[in-house]
Amino acid sequence: MPEAANEKNIHVWKLILKGRRKLHLAMIRCPDLELTRTQFYLIKLIEREQPCKISALAELMEVTPSVISTMINRLQQSGLVIREYSKSDRRSVFVSLTDRGREVVKKDMEISQQVVSNFLHRLEPHELETFAALLEKIIEPADEE
Repeated sequence: MPEAANEKNIHVWKLILKGRRKLHLAMIRCPDLELTRTQFYLIKLIEREQPCKISALAELMEVTPSVISTMINRLQQSGLVIREYSKSDRRSVFVSLTDRGREVVKKDMEISQQVVSNFLHRLEPHELETFAALLEKIIEPADEE
């Protein structure tokens, strides 16, 4: 009996990974500014936290400040972010999105919503509610561990 349960667990895990991979690939294929998902993630963090210090972004992304600085350089060259120096402490640098950066976040959110909608449209409303409840039941305890 435990062997059958283990096989079911493995099957479910493979389905989760397959779904995640398909969602990820669908979003990557979306037209964008040739930015990586990591760069999009950073832009979204900046939007949420702005204005924010590079050190705070590094902590949130669990990388070194030099990695964030390199990424910010690329995003700044693309006109998506700006660096602003503190008037009281010139060593403090804050990063914010430009108008173009905010447009990219908005467009990415629209694309993400469309991709997810395309995946979930096959479910009836009650199935979607059940699916969401099951995901919460799985994910929430994992967040606490």
